[in-house]
Amino acid sequence: MRAPRPLLGMTAIIAGLALTATGCDPGGDDRAGDTASQVPAAPAGPDRRPAIASAMSTRAARNPQVKVDLVGLNRFGPRHLVVQLRVTNSGADTLNVGEQLKDEGSDEDGSVPDGIALIDTAARRLLEPYRRTDGKGCLCTPEKEDFGAYVDPGESQTWFAVLPAPSGHPKTATVYTPLARPFVNVPISDAPPTAPPSDALPSPDATPVRTIAHPIDARAEALDGTTEIHDDGDQVKVSLSSDVLFRLNQTALTPRAEALLRRTAAQIDASPGRTVRIEGHADSSGTDSINDPLSARRADTVRAKLSTLVTRTGVTFDAKGYGSHRPLWSNDTEEGRRRNRRVTVVFQRPPQAGPTVPASSPGRSGPVTAKSDDGKTTFSARVTGVHALGGGYGALTYEITNTGTAEGAVPGLDSDEEWMQLKYWAAANVALVDRSAGMRYPAARYVLGTGSRSALCLCTGTAGIRIGMASLFPREKKEFWAIVKLPPGATTDVSLTSFPRITGVPVT
Repeated sequence: MRAPRPLLGMTAIIAGLALTATGCDPGGDDRAGDTASQVPAAPAGPDRRPAIASAMSTRAARNPQVKVDLVGLNRFGPRHLVVQLRVTNSGADTLNVGEQLKDEGSDEDGSVPDGIALIDTAARRLLEPYRRTDGKGCLCTPEKEDFGAYVDPGESQTWFAVLPAPSGHPKTATVYTPLARPFVNVPISDAPPTAPPSDALPSPDATPVRTIAHPIDARAEALDGTTEIHDDGDQVKVSLSSDVLFRLNQTALTPRAEALLRRTAAQIDASPGRTVRIEGHADSSGTDSINDPLSARRADTVRAKLSTLVTRTGVTFDAKGYGSHRPLWSNDTEEGRRRNRRVTVVFQRPPQAGPTVPASSPGRSGPVTAKSDDGKTTFSARVTGVHALGGGYGALTYEITNTGTAEGAVPGLDSDEEWMQLKYWAAANVALVDRSAGMRYPAARYVLGTGSRSALCLCTGTAGIRIGMASLFPREKKEFWAIVKLPPGATTDVSLTSFPRITGVPVT
C-alpha cells in the first residue's frame, strides 16, 4: 500500500447487499453527537462559494457535459460528513441533473442525489447517504415539486448529502459521484458546514436513520489463469483453476498444484480467522450426477492438502462441492467454462502491509493506439494518473481520443469477463498489471447482493442514461476512470481494453 497524497482535481461514477443498521455509522451510534437538528438554509440565490475541486462530466448520448464543483466537505458532528456539489449547465438545453446523481444500485423512483458517496478504503466500503427509517428517502437534497432537479442553460444548482464519516477518522476523503471521476484525497474541513441556498442540512443525530455501506470487491487475477482472488475487506476468496489442480475427471492433485496450494496456505497462515471454507465448482458440461460428487471430492482433496501445509494451529477446514450450480462466468464460451472449473478457498482477510513510497519520476503515460471493431476509425489512449487512495486502492484515470474521421465505439471497453455479476455495463475492461508477480488488477466493484447482476463497477458507466459513453465523434476526447487494487511498487503497467499495454506508469 501507499501513503495517499491529496489530489484536488478528480471526480466519478461508481450495484443490493447493503450493510444497514438503524442509527449507526461504520463505527458507532448515529444518534450519539452534539449537532443541532439542522443547519439553516442559506438565502435563496446563486451559490458563489469557491470550488474545493472541479471536474467535467463525460458526455453520453443523452447527457452533454456539465461542470461539477465540490463546494463543501465538512464534518457534521464527530461521526458524519456533509458533501456539497454545485453543478453548472454550460449547454443549450435544460438538463435533469437530479437523475444523473441518483444511486445506480437503487430501483427507487425520484431525482434525489442518493448516488453521492464516499469511498472508505480502510473498511473497503462504499458509504452512501443516510436513509431515513420512516421511508422518506435519504438525508440529502429533497426532491422538489417545482422541477428542482432540472438546471437551465447557464445556471447552477447545489446538491448535498449527509453520510457516515469513513473509518479511522481520516483527514481526507474520496468523494464518488455518478457524474464524473472521483474527487480524490480531498481534505476534510473541521469548520461547521454552511448550508446551500434554500436547503437546510438535517442532522442524523436528530433524525432516525440507517447506514448504507456496500462492500467493495477488489479483484486480482494471475496472468497465467491459475488463480483469481476476490477481496471485499472482510473475506478473501482464492479461486484455483481445477485444470491446474487436477487431471480431467480426476481427484488426485497434479505436480503443479503444490505451488498454488503452498501460496494459498501462506495467506491462511497470515489470516487471523479460525475457519477456512473450501468450495468445489464445475462447469455446465456433463450432468449433476457427475459434477456434484466430483466437485465435492476435489474440495475434500484440497482440504486435506491445505491442512498439512497450514502451520497455524486451531484452524478448522470445511469442504463442500457445488457442482455447476454457482457459476462466476458464462458457460457459453470455453474460457468461461474453464474459469468455472475451480476450487475456491475462503478465509478472513489477512492484515495488510504498510505504505510504500510513491514514484517521484514522471514515468510513462502513452499514448497508444487501437482501431475500432469495424476498422473505420482509430483511437489513442493516454493514462492521466494512478493515484493512491490508501487501504491498497488506487484511482486510475485515462483519456481516449478518436483520432479518425468517423464516429466509433472504443473496442472492448465494456467487455468485462465478469459481466454476469454486473447490474449494468461499464468501462470495466481495464486493469493494472504487475509483471514481476504475474498478476493483473481489474476495475473494482461494489456489491449489492448475491447472485448474478448483484454488483456495480467502480468505474465509468456506459449503460442507462450513460449509454453512448464509449462512443466518440471524430477528434472527440473523453475521460474515463476506475478504482483498482494497487500492486506493490512505485510504478505499474496499465492495460486499457484492446490498446497495447502501457508500461512503467508512476503511482502518485
